Amino acid sequence: MHVRAATIKDAEGIAHVHVDTWRTTYLNIMSPAYLATLTYDIRKKLWQKHLSDKEKHIFVLENEQTEIVGFAACNQRPLEPHVGDLTSIYIIKEEQQKGYGRLLMKALFQTFNELGCEKVFVEVLVENDTRHLYEYFGAKIVEIDTMNLGTQELEFFIYKWDSVKNVLAQLA
Repeated sequence: MHVRAATIKDAEGIAHVHVDTWRTTYLNIMSPAYLATLTYDIRKKLWQKHLSDKEKHIFVLENEQTEIVGFAACNQRPLEPHVGDLTSIYIIKEEQQKGYGRLLMKALFQTFNELGCEKVFVEVLVENDTRHLYEYFGAKIVEIDTMNLGTQELEFFIYKWDSVKNVLAQLA
């Protein structure tokens, strides 16, 4: 597996991973009706927009056949220059639990370090077991909140890492 910076040409591959992982990860968390509304075309347009935004840093995880099997994204907070937001890490179900999340985390935290971020936040649904990846690398819950998605109210944790350098040392 190989991690690299994403380009605009990756929008379709990222869209497929995004839709497919939401349908597996959130199968018993989000309503089936909402998950059925997800389309590759809509997500492709979303990722084309994100990939054109110079403030967003997006990475893809490719297999040996150069197929995109995962992605991750982050950004620096515009009004808080020493704070970053980890906005997503998704890996297709067949490639999860193999250490590839660690590769994507490393790319993100190297980016945070280069941007001068000291702290990083991430929001994760309470029922999403993949949040344990963040806990493993030292993220601490600092707040619990809710959001509405379709007709559902979902609870999520806001995690924080206080030291980008400490996380990078763990990832080394």
